[in-house]
Amino acid sequence: MAVDLPGGKMLFALLSKPGSAEGANTYAFDALIPKPWIGWEEYVADVNALADRRDIGVLPFKDWPMLVTFGDINDPTSIVRIDIANLEATLGPDVKIRRITVQITEEPVTSGIEKKLKWLPSIYQMQISSDFQPEGIPVGNFQGLFTSAKFE
Repeated sequence: MAVDLPGGKMLFALLSKPGSAEGANTYAFDALIPKPWIGWEEYVADVNALADRRDIGVLPFKDWPMLVTFGDINDPTSIVRIDIANLEATLGPDVKIRRITVQITEEPVTSGIEKKLKWLPSIYQMQISSDFQPEGIPVGNFQGLFTSAKFE
C-alpha cells in the first residue's frame, strides 16, 4: 500500500511486521478476529468464517505493518524505516495515522507499485535477504526490512 503525504513524500506499508517477515497473512485475523486460538479446530473455524466476512476491522497498533518512506523516491538506498511510535520524527508534525483498517474483498489484487518505484522492476528477480548487496545497488539500509523474499 502506498499513501501520498504532504510535501511530496509517500508512505509505504510493507507486507511484513517489524521483526517478522510474516504480516500480511495475519492482518485479517488481527483486525477481524483479534483473539488467540484455543486449538486447531477453533483456528480452522475462524479461517472459514473469514471467507464470508466483508466488514472492516481496525488493525491493533501492535500489529501494524512496517512503514517506510524514501528520502528520494528515485533512490532505493534512501529508504527510511518509520518508527510508528514516533511518526513525527520521520514524517513531520502534520502527519498522523489514526488507524489502519482491513477488509476482505473479492476485488483483484491491485498493482502498479512499479510506477511509483521506477527502480523496482530492476530488482524483481533478485533474492532479498539480510545480507543482500547486489552490485551497483547499495541497499544496506534495507537490512532488517526483509528477512527473506523472492520477487517474481
